[in-house]
Amino acid sequence: MDKLLKIFATFVVASAFCFSTNLFAQSMHGEPELEDAVPYSLPYEGQQLWISREYDGVIQHFSAVRINRCWGVTAGHAFLSSGFEFTNHQVGDGSNWDTDPGTMRDVAEFHMHPTWEAVNGHWDGQAVDLAVIRFDQQLGSVQDDLEIGTLELDEIFEYAGFGRRALPGVGLLPVDGQRRAWDAGAHDWGNGGTVSDKYVRSRFMQPGHYLHLPMGGVGTTGGSGSGGFNLDGDLIALLVTGYGSPDYNGGTYGVRLDLYEDWIESYTDDMSCLPSRPSLNILSKSFAAHLATRCRVGSGPC
Repeated sequence: MDKLLKIFATFVVASAFCFSTNLFAQSMHGEPELEDAVPYSLPYEGQQLWISREYDGVIQHFSAVRINRCWGVTAGHAFLSSGFEFTNHQVGDGSNWDTDPGTMRDVAEFHMHPTWEAVNGHWDGQAVDLAVIRFDQQLGSVQDDLEIGTLELDEIFEYAGFGRRALPGVGLLPVDGQRRAWDAGAHDWGNGGTVSDKYVRSRFMQPGHYLHLPMGGVGTTGGSGSGGFNLDGDLIALLVTGYGSPDYNGGTYGVRLDLYEDWIESYTDDMSCLPSRPSLNILSKSFAAHLATRCRVGSGPC
């Protein structure tokens, strides 16, 4: 049992924000210049959410984005990661999940992208690490509804989320629950190998160039599900994993949301919220059968 608990403890830390040191490949495109960055007018205000999940009494916080009054998007591994399922999800629109949680809602329903279900939540650089979430009550107003935009290579955009602060050579700093933002440059589609062109690879701008919010949260625990916003305030990417050094990732991979706009809108166009029901998992029939089999044979947490 002690061995199992140690394995799980290692898993929950890694799964909140995955990183890899072998995903980086030399880009065919130039690095965006710092002078190209334009101060934005906080396009993510009211859109960037924190989201919490629970497994066996352990609660983790990371990031999500509100699409409209009843729906949002986050990383698929918020619900399924390396074969582990998570439940009891809540979201909030405050600036700090600890001291300023804002208006809170239960996640009444979620839908993972079918490719993420197919790999049982294992990151392989090919499956789409994406989920849509439905709130149990209205969150925000129609004036705040988001548009999904198209991301261009070498474009400077801004990520916002609840990633934990970290420093090179120091590693993760104490958890503070704070929402923060940073500039990123769209460096390439995938990495030409292990990570597909469904993802945008982004290099962060130099330290000291972060805008609007406290510095940090760059490719670290809690950053999964951070929204990438362009100058017009359109949602263009969803950060899901990072690469670089173990103590301070140098960049991230984000889902290119324009490629999945139709799939997202097939759910979010239904402008109705749902009363919350415990652990309402909307899974494909084949995947539900897989989970039932796994539970019967005792081959993982159920």
